[in-house]
Amino acid sequence: VRVRVRVRVRVRVRVRFGSVRLLSGLLCCLLRGPALTATTPPTATFAIGYSYSRPAASALLAILCLLLCLGEHREQRRAKETGRILLSARMKAKEEGKVEGGDSSEMKSGIEKQRKGKTAIWKFGYGSNMSQDFLRTKKQLRPLDYKRVVLKGFSLSFPEGKGIDFVEPSFATLKRNPKGEVHGIATLLGLECARKLDAQEGAYNVEVHSVEEYSDGKGGAEGETKTLLTEVYTPRREIPLSFPEGCCSDRYRDVLVKGAIECKLSNAWVEKLRKLPVYNPTEETLKMRASVPPVSSFKPMSIAELRKHDGSVEGKPIYVSSYGFIFDLTPAFKVYRALGIQAGAKSGSFPT
Repeated sequence: VRVRVRVRVRVRVRVRFGSVRLLSGLLCCLLRGPALTATTPPTATFAIGYSYSRPAASALLAILCLLLCLGEHREQRRAKETGRILLSARMKAKEEGKVEGGDSSEMKSGIEKQRKGKTAIWKFGYGSNMSQDFLRTKKQLRPLDYKRVVLKGFSLSFPEGKGIDFVEPSFATLKRNPKGEVHGIATLLGLECARKLDAQEGAYNVEVHSVEEYSDGKGGAEGETKTLLTEVYTPRREIPLSFPEGCCSDRYRDVLVKGAIECKLSNAWVEKLRKLPVYNPTEETLKMRASVPPVSSFKPMSIAELRKHDGSVEGKPIYVSSYGFIFDLTPAFKVYRALGIQAGAKSGSFPT
């Protein structure tokens, strides 16, 4: 008895490196059958359909699809297992008093549990947040006390490409480093001010770490080392230890140095900040800056006049002020593009 078998299979697989199309093409060439086709790129998930009247071709292709499905199932199980391992590590970190990764709701929930029963919180600052005057005047907070401290297990980092090109190439952040340490100020804030600072530093995660106090906390005589639990702002995306370091602007470097001197941090730390590499614009960049007309060469525009160009009146151009210039941003889409400098303003003519 001769049996003619016609098999029609439709299977969904994840293609990697174009393996499905390559194998199916070779197999169908050997068996003189039509090759499989895909309607999307080889890195996507798509459906493959085929129909063969040759029994051998149908059987072999069915086996091929079965093997591919088994391989995909194995990858999915491996991914789930990896996810469980990462979740287990995260939960362990939370139990130890840290809140790492996860979404903002998890972070907020974990920190609130740490603060339960407390009326004030210690916050670690290593940049502009070291200055008590800055916290009062710029961030509208009410510091209750402060201490000079050292955070170990981290290094001061200036990740390359994480700032504003040609102006502020990089800003200070923390990078995990078992051999590193960062000097700064632990500021005591009431719960209301602590939550307000969290909102202002919303781009960071919050973790609880132990820091070592300077002698008496404010530069007194030598004494035994004391530790203090503080909340520390860390990057939401972990910065690898091998990530290339960039440079900051001389303005930003001076802010760090000034804050360290005002807070009486160690001379060695101040010297380290002074030696930070800074951005030096090229001759080409300096020429381009020089080609920009000075603010004084344009007709001034008052704040009241600028408010009329806020996009509320159809047909009226939309203006935005920045660094003493006014830019025409018409039409106002989600992604703005400055089309040209329309007018300048004298000092105080409009907000910075």
